[in-house]
Amino acid sequence: MKIFFKSYTFSLLWALLILTVCGMNGSYIPQIHFTDIIQPDSLAHITLFGVQTWLIAKDRKHNISNTKQITLLIVPAFVISVLYGVIIEILQATVFINRSYDYMDMAANTIGCILASITFFIKFRKTL
Repeated sequence: MKIFFKSYTFSLLWALLILTVCGMNGSYIPQIHFTDIIQPDSLAHITLFGVQTWLIAKDRKHNISNTKQITLLIVPAFVISVLYGVIIEILQATVFINRSYDYMDMAANTIGCILASITFFIKFRKTL
């Protein structure tokens, strides 16, 4: 267990940050209404979950020895981050105060995970 926490320190700390930010009382968050497709809130979700995916993949990198195994980094990181986004949205609908479920937030979470996965693959496919 100690090895797990040491290996995934940054991923776990980032997950805690996401939980804290997404669990904040909604009345403390300024309400910004735009008619644009991409709102600042969506960019925050893309960033939070993109970084989460990147950190999980990077933390797993020490277990991989060649480029053929790069999917062993990206796929679990992607799945864990997307599932974490789903859990956060469920918590916002059921537990957190003045927060609500939003399918657009979940879509933004997933987009962040996809972008980070693609970027990670491009960056590290030749260096592993």
